[in-house]
Amino acid sequence: DYGHKNNMEVIWSYRMNNPEDVFAKEYFSQRKRTHPSYLMGTEGDWDGSRPGDPKVWWTAEDFAQPEVRDYIVKIFEDICQRYDVDGIELDFIRHPIFFRPNLEGLPATPAEVAMMTDMVQKIRVMTERVALERGRPILVVVRAPLSVASCLAIGLDIPAYLKEGLMDILIAGQDYVQMGVASE
Repeated sequence: DYGHKNNMEVIWSYRMNNPEDVFAKEYFSQRKRTHPSYLMGTEGDWDGSRPGDPKVWWTAEDFAQPEVRDYIVKIFEDICQRYDVDGIELDFIRHPIFFRPNLEGLPATPAEVAMMTDMVQKIRVMTERVALERGRPILVVVRAPLSVASCLAIGLDIPAYLKEGLMDILIAGQDYVQMGVASE
């Protein structure tokens, strides 16, 4: 309300994967406690990982599982239906680990890239439906790595998102060489 009263657009931002609870399991969400199979691994899987090794992020959710992607879409739908936001941000940069190959420093597979594109398509379809219901648009913002190669490495097909009109704003930011893909 404050933003709208002061002629500001309000964009809700969501970290698409947030495994920071790896450092304190008492902060695990109820969802992670109830569905440990959605996680990339178990606590003992990567004991002894060196600092900076992506394997340490075993509490990241595995986007190869349809239930994980469906849940993310539902979160965005809930926000768009319950709050008077002008847009939503899909923050893919904070922890750019979405598929198991990423934990090995390998790029996402073409099938995994297609899974992520399908999820973003569902989010876009939902925002357009809710926007029609409320009578004004909901912007879709994507925060992604700087290079196309780095985006593909984590499962994002930014050229397809642009071609299909899946986003209104692209925030291209920090790049991640941990995926073994140099910036272009």
